[in-house]
Amino acid sequence: MQDARMAQGHYTQGDAKALIDDSRWFPMALDARTGAIRFADIGDGRPRWQDVEAILTGSKVPAEQSLPAAAAFKLVRDDPEPARINFIWHTSYCCSTAIATALDVPGRNLSLFEPPILVNVAQARRQADRQRRGDISWLSDAVFRLLSRPYVEDASVTLKPAPASNYLVADAAAKTKGKMLFLYSDCRDFLVA
Repeated sequence: MQDARMAQGHYTQGDAKALIDDSRWFPMALDARTGAIRFADIGDGRPRWQDVEAILTGSKVPAEQSLPAAAAFKLVRDDPEPARINFIWHTSYCCSTAIATALDVPGRNLSLFEPPILVNVAQARRQADRQRRGDISWLSDAVFRLLSRPYVEDASVTLKPAPASNYLVADAAAKTKGKMLFLYSDCRDFLVA
């Protein structure tokens, strides 16, 4: 019931803040129709790519809550510092998974592998830009801030977005603080792979 109320904008500031502050609630997807961010309860500990994949395939069905993206942004934008997050941008078949896996060290760095919400945000940005609906980079900023939440104090977060999210490179450069690595595979190797 609380989930339905929050998705429709009927939520208290306390409900929304509790959801944002609890790192168990992982931002899974952006609903293009309602503009709500869907959070999944991944449980205690750090989200592993296997957790996200299990949720996407339906083999794991966690508790979920939704919050309008604009409401989430109002809560996360209070920090004057940009999100501190590292990126591994890639074209596929270029060892990005191997590098992200090597950097994934409990207590030091959390590597997030191709979070689906970034693909949703990239699609929303493309559509808004094509239709000249104005700047919605605040949406990228909100999602970067949500994904940069550390699961251990002082640990860093490294995102390896899916190639379909590469449209967000400029937003990441403007809205975040951290390092970026760009990997690519040439056309021949990509096709052979």
